[in-house]
Amino acid sequence: MGSKHITLKDVSLQTGASLSTVHRALYHKTGVSDEFREFIVNTANQMGYKPNYVASSLKRKTIQFAILLPAPSLTNRYFYRDLWKGLRDFKAEVQQFNVKFLEFTFSGSGSSQAKELENIYNLYADDLSGLITIALNDASISYFIDKFTARNIPVVLISSDMQKSKRLCCVRAHDKIAGSLAAEWIGNLSKDSGKVIVAAGDVVTFSHERNVEGFEDYLSKSNSQLEIVKIYDRDDPDYIYSAVLDALKKSNSIRALYSCTARDTVAICRAVTEMNLQQKTCVVGSDIFEESVQFLKGRVIQAIIYKNPYKQAYLGMKTLFDYVIKGEYPPNSTVFVIPTVIMNSNLPFVDTDEEF
Repeated sequence: MGSKHITLKDVSLQTGASLSTVHRALYHKTGVSDEFREFIVNTANQMGYKPNYVASSLKRKTIQFAILLPAPSLTNRYFYRDLWKGLRDFKAEVQQFNVKFLEFTFSGSGSSQAKELENIYNLYADDLSGLITIALNDASISYFIDKFTARNIPVVLISSDMQKSKRLCCVRAHDKIAGSLAAEWIGNLSKDSGKVIVAAGDVVTFSHERNVEGFEDYLSKSNSQLEIVKIYDRDDPDYIYSAVLDALKKSNSIRALYSCTARDTVAICRAVTEMNLQQKTCVVGSDIFEESVQFLKGRVIQAIIYKNPYKQAYLGMKTLFDYVIKGEYPPNSTVFVIPTVIMNSNLPFVDTDEEF
């Protein structure tokens, strides 16, 4: 059929069934035998027919989603860039439908996010069908999430969670597994006693907290002799760079370094390179982006824990879309994206733009 948009009428002509029968078969209505339903569904699939759930929903109301994320900046572009790409790629997939996406940004702080949530609520709540955002650790954010849900506007969180809020669900990396993977890798390479520096991100960010928790738990259970030294970035990667550089200058007992965030990966790699410790100290970073790839290829990093922000965002938007349009509930209140370990051997096979 080429690129032609396949309609119910096309499926009707192909199967010899009436339009009403085709509609009942494809939209799981009663009045069609299982055998004939299977025949119609298989034929429709072969023809490339896509059920227009959106069209039927639009007969009842306009579908409009709000997206609120930090704008990619010089310091956070590594992670949020891929979140935005995952959301926009999903948007492109449903562009043939009459669905509107409103994009909003904030500076990255909890108070800034709360203020923008308040603006969205005041200006658009009457017309919104759903909201997707992240969860920074700020009580006012939970307050506004609950205000949206009280208006029957479902909220899906991505990347980091706020479990006590009334969000529909959260789609995020399994951060404890991410931390455990890093600890296992470092533990296998660093058998001697000494210190491991952990760039622990933001002390009050849910995902960072869980990541470091997973790292600590694994080393504790494996009876590792490594002493964990946590350094929080104070929302400033330059602070991490300076603190790590200072630690490396003062101690020769540092056996490994791990960053649980993308942006601090760059900071610790800068410090290691300046001290000429690449290939001498085990370094594990987070997430795939231009700089981390170059550090991996240059042997500054031995492994990357890939939390796949693209997939988190894509699945988050799809989960919200399917709930609003199809009435499909998320499989769980938390939908996990399982992190993977990336090395030079499997780096060529990592597709950060894949569809899910």
